[in-house]
Amino acid sequence: MPEFDKLIAHEGSFPVKVNYQASFAEMVRASKQTRVHEMVTAEHFPIVSGPDDIVLSVHRQTVLESGSIEIIAALDMQGLRPARPAELLAFGAICTDTVLKYGLTMALDGLWSYKGYQTCLSFWTKPNELVLIPSYC
Repeated sequence: MPEFDKLIAHEGSFPVKVNYQASFAEMVRASKQTRVHEMVTAEHFPIVSGPDDIVLSVHRQTVLESGSIEIIAALDMQGLRPARPAELLAFGAICTDTVLKYGLTMALDGLWSYKGYQTCLSFWTKPNELVLIPSYC
């Protein structure tokens, strides 16, 4: 496996407040996306309670052929863990410009198995759109 800084580039850290009292639908509405894929549901991406106040550290994958298993292992070696769906939604609510900048922002924790593939909750950007979709991880 490549070294951490060759695999992942740190882009910044953002304080995020996660409202675990909100329903999944309320979290999605607050995330400022322009469209939500029909498969993005509370059933597929259940909210698991966690700390209300977190610092979300945004990392950009720099080695394109590395998969999510290598990325998660590299984060783990640094004492970090992948974002959970609720954390990604809270991040989208306050950091829309940052999400738009990177094109694809994923919560690699809370995977959903669909047709034999592991999928995770993601923001995907295209011109003038921020779409909340399930992505293959």
